[in-house]
Amino acid sequence: MKAAALYRVSTKKQVKGEDGSIAVQQVLVRKYAAEHGYDLVREYVEPGVSAYKLSYQERDIFQDALQDALAGEYEVLLVFKADRLSRNALEYPTVLWQLNQAGVEVISVS
Repeated sequence: MKAAALYRVSTKKQVKGEDGSIAVQQVLVRKYAAEHGYDLVREYVEPGVSAYKLSYQERDIFQDALQDALAGEYEVLLVFKADRLSRNALEYPTVLWQLNQAGVEVISVS
């Protein structure tokens, strides 16, 4: 099954950090994909992008991921934690719904 991954950290400081950094997220997501037989066809990286300050509509990389989902490029979106999609409690269900409408299941690996 084709899968994509979305990695995001909120601050430039986190980009270089170890706890939840992009590199840590990549290792864990790639390991999960391999263990569960997913073909990781695309990885989207949002370094230093706050999902609290910016809506999902303002996040260019997330919009790329959504457009690729709508185009059928992958069936599963793997994220390190669910909050990588959105930090807004009202927005989060909308994001999941849009991905679901594209036929994409979201899986948090942690």
